[in-house]
Amino acid sequence: MSRRTTLLPAVCLLTLVLQVVCPRIGRGEAEPEEAQPAETIVWRHDLPAAFEEAAAENKVLLICINAKNAIGEREEPAAKGLREVVYLDPTVVKKSRSFVCVFLTAEGSSDDYGELRYRLGIDGFIVSPQHIFAHPKQKPGAKPLVREEYWPYGDGERAVKALLGLMDEALAAYRAVQERTGTSDPEAEALADSIAPASGPERAAWIGKLVHLIQREDKILRRRALRTLIEQDKEEDCIAPLVPLLATFHEEKRVDALIDVVRRLGVPGLEAATPVLHELLEHEDASVRGHVAVTLEYIGSAASTQPLLERLKGEKEVVLANHMARALGRCGAGDAAVRKRLLRLAQPGKDTDFGSFGAVIGLAYFEGDAKLARAVERKIPKLGSPFKLGKNTHTFLRAALLWCLSEIRDPKTAPFLRRRVVAPLEKETSPWKSSLIKYCEAIARRCEGDDAAQKDVDKGIEAFLWADEAGGLADTFRRGRNMERFVPKGEWGNRPEGEDE
Repeated sequence: MSRRTTLLPAVCLLTLVLQVVCPRIGRGEAEPEEAQPAETIVWRHDLPAAFEEAAAENKVLLICINAKNAIGEREEPAAKGLREVVYLDPTVVKKSRSFVCVFLTAEGSSDDYGELRYRLGIDGFIVSPQHIFAHPKQKPGAKPLVREEYWPYGDGERAVKALLGLMDEALAAYRAVQERTGTSDPEAEALADSIAPASGPERAAWIGKLVHLIQREDKILRRRALRTLIEQDKEEDCIAPLVPLLATFHEEKRVDALIDVVRRLGVPGLEAATPVLHELLEHEDASVRGHVAVTLEYIGSAASTQPLLERLKGEKEVVLANHMARALGRCGAGDAAVRKRLLRLAQPGKDTDFGSFGAVIGLAYFEGDAKLARAVERKIPKLGSPFKLGKNTHTFLRAALLWCLSEIRDPKTAPFLRRRVVAPLEKETSPWKSSLIKYCEAIARRCEGDDAAQKDVDKGIEAFLWADEAGGLADTFRRGRNMERFVPKGEWGNRPEGEDE
């Protein structure tokens, strides 16, 4: 289980506290009527991603917590002064370029608050406004470089000087840490982000140096070197040397390093990596198995079909079983045994439907399979009314099966939807009715060949994803084919753009 998953209850509580102490805070953007200055602080609103960026660039992280309103719905003057005056001061803006700056509000995701707790050991009430300066490689639970709660300096010259002073103090503290620990390695830093020679012995030597860098213990340098190799690969000359590292890190029991390499091998068509990955499907660490499944999904090799079928039979972790079912659909699309297995899994559960979602996404890879389309269609009416109250309404399973039909795209699905799904909905009075009808009609048009309907299909499934109060559905869909376009990054696998978590 991932760090953020284990922190979920605490994260939810922290979010609630923020909303009580700092209700309805904005995201830091100026109001529409306000004129923007020529230059402003470059704000980030994703704290985990900001930590990765700070580490990659060796910059101190500046986290600004700022509430528009305080208890009692009154506007918070100190926070307003920072937003509208201090943060816009040219000297502050200029100095901010030395930091990775984050504007954190109650609308931040659970990842934001989980990262805040995990990295900085913060609990209890979250004061607004406050400024936190964190080391780019902040160790979990360690104290920040500088932290100041509240803001007694107003919004004039005194306030600007106070913030500049905090910035200077944080930079000095960071330099002191570097000198004390001796972690600075300019040569390795430069190599991790270097440009590959075009060809010849120089290129081979460059690849060898990066592979050696990946074997070091420095996680940040390892990830940067991996990204550099993947981005500059030519006909797998950079990727192929990574495959032997899987066995090396497995033998050395370096799980974090193993996962980093597994994630980066998620390259479509990379057949050379599949034999070792198939062995790692049996790894004792659940997170390794999950990442391997997702990487196999990206590779999409038919050779992975049987290993995934076998592993899926014995996988007890429901989240991992979802990942493996999804990968199985990608690798075994068109295979009758795979179709049968996934259809069996795409069933309502006794207490929850969560265990069926990976299978539904896996089935969505069977594009143009008319036989499968009919089988999926038969499942939908059996789920009952989408508007009944109480337990086992199967709301999300229904939405997922409908989405699956939009991916299979068989023309006969359109009349089925209009006759067996939309027509009965016309008699309902639920406020959800119009949205569900619009969603079904978009899927019908998509099955008829209307590519423009895809946008409405995406909006429809997105609404159902974010209605899932437990977040589990979004996690399972996170790596599912075109679902990546609108579901935030998650804990499993490698995104196409090479984004780290």
